[in-house]
This record gives sequence, C-alpha cells and structure tokens, in this order.
Amino acid sequence: HLESVVIGEMRRRAGVDNDVVSFGMWQGMQFFSGVEPESCSQELVPAPRRRRSDKRSCRFIWPELCLGRVTPYSRAIPSVRLFGGGTETDRSQAETCCICLDSLSAAPVTALLTTADSESPEPYRTCPHYLHVKCASRLTVLRCPLCRGAFDKLTAPISFKRLAGMKARDILAGIQWLTGRRDELCAPSAPASAVVELLAAIVAVPEEKLRGAVQVYSHCGVVDENGLAELLDRLGITGNEAPGCGGHECTEAQLQRQLRCFMLRLAGAMGTAIPVGLMGMAMGAVVSGICSIPNDSSMWRFYAGTSLSSSVEVHIAKVLAAVLIFGAYHGHQHLDIVVPALLRGATFGLLVGLAFGFQVMDPSRQGNHGFYSVFVAGIQCQHLLRGWRSVQLENVDIFEAGSKLSQQSHCSSALR
Repeated sequence: HLESVVIGEMRRRAGVDNDVVSFGMWQGMQFFSGVEPESCSQELVPAPRRRRSDKRSCRFIWPELCLGRVTPYSRAIPSVRLFGGGTETDRSQAETCCICLDSLSAAPVTALLTTADSESPEPYRTCPHYLHVKCASRLTVLRCPLCRGAFDKLTAPISFKRLAGMKARDILAGIQWLTGRRDELCAPSAPASAVVELLAAIVAVPEEKLRGAVQVYSHCGVVDENGLAELLDRLGITGNEAPGCGGHECTEAQLQRQLRCFMLRLAGAMGTAIPVGLMGMAMGAVVSGICSIPNDSSMWRFYAGTSLSSSVEVHIAKVLAAVLIFGAYHGHQHLDIVVPALLRGATFGLLVGLAFGFQVMDPSRQGNHGFYSVFVAGIQCQHLLRGWRSVQLENVDIFEAGSKLSQQSHCSSALR
C-alpha cells in the first residue's frame, strides 16, 4: 500500500521513531479520508503551518514532537468528554508550550505579531504558533522558538475565561483580524483551521478531536457565527469550567514534561562544563607553574631589572611572557606540584560550569530541542553570549481590534 511505502521511506531517511511516524501518517490519512459534502468544493484540511523543512527540523511537523523522540499523545494524559452523553475520547496529549513544555491551556497564551515588511502600519501574525504569555515575554531573541520567525509585538493574553465571556461574533472577528482577513469582517466567519488552533491552545482537548468537532459545525472549511456558538456550547466554553483532565493524571503528564526539560538543561550544562573545565585546568597549570618557580630563580631578577621606561602594556606583556616561560620550565620539573593543581582546577571548572550552565541554559532557545544539539550548544557556550532579561513588548488586543473593524465595516455597509 502507498501508506506503508511512505512510512518505510520516512523511517529509512529520517530515522524517526516508528510510533511517531505511524501516528503522523495515521493523522494525515484522517485529514484526507473524510467524506466531503456534495455542496462543498473544499475539504476541511488545516492550513499549512510555517515550519522549517530542513532535515534537522522534522520534529516540528507536529508541535507534540518538540518533546523529542517519544510517542505523542502519551497514556499519561487522561481522557476528556467532548459532547454531553457521548463516549470519552482516547487518552491523548494536549498542546504544549514549546518553552516550558507545560500544557498551553494551563496559562494564558499569546500569538506573535510583527510589523516588519508590511505596507500597512497594522501588525500581522508571524506564524501560527501559540506560546504562554509569561514565556514569550521572557525571550531576548525575538524569534519564534519553533519556526524562528521574527516578531516585535504580542497579542493580549488569550485565555479560556476571556473567551467564555465573549460572543461568537467577537471571537470570529478576532480570529479574522489575526489571520489577516480584515477586509471580510462584515461577514463573521473564520477558517476552520484557525479556530482549531485557537481552541487547542486554550482548552485541554487533543487537537485531532477538536478538528473533528469543528468539522461538524463548519461548512466548506469555514466556521460561521452560529456554528461557532454551537461548538463553544458543546465544548463547555460557555460554562464556568473548561473541559480537561483530572488532577492526578495531569500532574503526572506535567511531571513528564518537567523531567524532559530538566534532562535537556542537564545536557546543556554538561556541555558547558567541558570548556569551563578546560579553563580551570589551564588556570591550575599557570598557578602551579608559578608556584614551582624557586625563590632564587633568575626570573625574579629579570622582573626586578625591568623598568617602566616603555609603555605599561609592553611592560605587562614582558612580565607575563617571563612568568609563562619560567613557569613552564620549572613546572615540567615539578610534576608533583603541577598534576594535583591540574586535577583541582579541572574539577573546580567542571563543577562551576555544570552549575552555571544548568542555571542559564534554555533549551527552547539553544539547540534544536534534542539532547545532542543542546549538548553542542552548551559546548559552544551559546547561552553565555546572550543574557536572560525581560523584554517589554507592545500587546495588541486582537478581539478589540477585530470588533472595531467589524463595526466600521457595518457602518460603511449601512451608509451604502
């Protein structure tokens, strides 16, 4: 079959985990095997996401794969109930923040905006990814951690509580504004793929289940006001509590993500410990070499005979050169002093590098979300070249902006 051939080819070329590839192909087949209504000329297929397509970034085809080579939709995530009186969904994993690796629905989220390369002063969306507000505001490199798209603004916090108190028309207006369809606000509707992405970011429901639910209330890949209102009511977003999972199993899933993040930081810290350990070894060699120089050495007479007739820089260079030369000469003759100093310096450097690297390493910015790439980033000391600081970015309320444009469109239509 075509599916088995494609799966085998992907396994051979990319070396991806069998469960991951099988799930990916299964999910892809689900998109294109649905029965299309006779009155529709389009199929509900999610819009292509702007993701890097190089070989190293194959794990970003699905957001869940940023956790590494683990089977997506872990059994640790409990099931949720989409429709009242229906059967429970399979145990699947909710969308996660690529920075903290926690569920997106656990905290308010934001989308990335930019005004660069735009003819209009209005910002537009950089990429289709959502991040936690607290995580996105702490990035010093203003690029999406997944697709590396540049941004300079953030949307106002988007949460379940806020959408629960809004009308379907206002939500659709915000989605239209976010997706760039700002000339169509007179007719409240939005692409089904954009609705799925937003709901997956604020509700602890697996994305493929949301996609199936949205397909029921959409027409030709578009969700209108009535369809969104019925969908929100069925999902329970119009109530007081969001659909989600029980405390114990959600805690277990969160611990798994935190453990993954801990191991990535540890890998980066181990990489950082190598160059810092070498620096400690070099310092130990220099100090032990100086200590091995006898008091009656000609080096001290050379130092006493030097004058400051030349510039200070030249004088310091001469003294350092003499210290290194005499230290290397006498240190070679006193290995009983140099070898213990090398061991102490290397040990001290490794401990300092390990502790400091673990403190400042951020796997979401350094490396490629894998153990080896983060380890190499630690060796290259990428995290030491850029500090961690909070960045104050302008927030744009997409729902307020969409509502204003929608009202202006209605006023223009009324005048006509």
